[in-house]
Amino acid sequence: MEVSAAPTLTTLPAEIILLILHAIPNRKDLFAATLTCHHIRSIFLESESAITWQILKRELDDDTYDNLGEAALYLETAYWADQADRQENWPTYVTCRLPLLALSPRCFPVDRWTLREAEAMCQFNLIVVRWTDEFIARAHWKMYEYDYTEFDEEMDDPEERYVKPNDQETARIYRAFWRYQIYCNVFHPVQSKNGVHDCPIGMEHQQALFFNHFLPWEIEQIACVEAFVYSEVSRNFNYMLQEPENWTDFKKHTECRLGLSHLDNYYQRLLSFGLDECLFFVYWEPPIKAMVLPYANQECPEELYFFLSDALLFMMEAGKYGRKALSEMSRDEEAKLFPTSLIPNDNDPGPEKAWRLMVRDRLALPDFTSRSVEHSRHVGYVFWDEKTAKKLDFMTWEKRKRTNITRSEYLYDIV
Repeated sequence: MEVSAAPTLTTLPAEIILLILHAIPNRKDLFAATLTCHHIRSIFLESESAITWQILKRELDDDTYDNLGEAALYLETAYWADQADRQENWPTYVTCRLPLLALSPRCFPVDRWTLREAEAMCQFNLIVVRWTDEFIARAHWKMYEYDYTEFDEEMDDPEERYVKPNDQETARIYRAFWRYQIYCNVFHPVQSKNGVHDCPIGMEHQQALFFNHFLPWEIEQIACVEAFVYSEVSRNFNYMLQEPENWTDFKKHTECRLGLSHLDNYYQRLLSFGLDECLFFVYWEPPIKAMVLPYANQECPEELYFFLSDALLFMMEAGKYGRKALSEMSRDEEAKLFPTSLIPNDNDPGPEKAWRLMVRDRLALPDFTSRSVEHSRHVGYVFWDEKTAKKLDFMTWEKRKRTNITRSEYLYDIV
């Protein structure tokens, strides 16, 4: 008589695993174990786990899951990626079928998140990553040829100045763009009857956790697109200032080169986060500045705002000296685009790493809004002049006490 193998976590039905989870007194310990134990992590955190998918479906109890399985979503993804004219609507389609955690009626403060909530947020990010990868792999990209002579007849060697990106670079640009659109759709504030943008119940906690954990890494990918655009703008800035029509020509050329026919929408989302002053020399034309921004009233978390602002200001300077193509960069070189990048295993305590220290220390605190006075004596503060959007300085604890600058005067505490 053949003896069947002993059941393991990977073979147990989802119902039994749920009973085990509910029987554990302190689920925080189990969640901590998932971060250190590869076997447990493979069950609860990887999107490929069918058991995890079942748990999410049963635990979240969201109407958007009705008759929707992973296989069906993959088939639909192939449909949306098949034609270029369908690609622009794909983020909205995916958003409607994601576990909309931000719209969930459950309200859990970040410091009391259990395994279920934390794992669900991790799962949400992994699902988005996998779907966008699948979409990129199936999509048919439309790359436009452009008459460089028509763009600028006086330029020397235009072919040398404008090199069309290869498939790898284009895919990375699109991947970051699609993920960013999905994230914006999910965390968009709800329009209330009186015209004020209100957050759904519990959204502020889940949004804060999401921005702290996942979004900075996506922003780094998006910023690579910005670095590419800035390097082109800095080369042709004088030409663009000669005639108003030159900016339109340059913008059209940039869209064609990237293959992004909806580049306007992409920039609108960035500008809506309060970055219009950082991009003033790109969008200097008044009609563009006056465009209606769909997310203009969305409140951007301070961590994300300063992280983006610093990165964009840095690239405005770095773009003047040229930069090699994204396809030629290693992961480390790409990360070094940011002086404040959240690079793993980077223990440099200097002020240029203020953002990394801020995120790391906040995640270690039970209440991420807490401030450590003793730590701030060693790390300091970041001073941001929002009136000019041109000054980003580091202020030590002692200097802050002497000047007595308050938070309302654009002082941001990084700890």
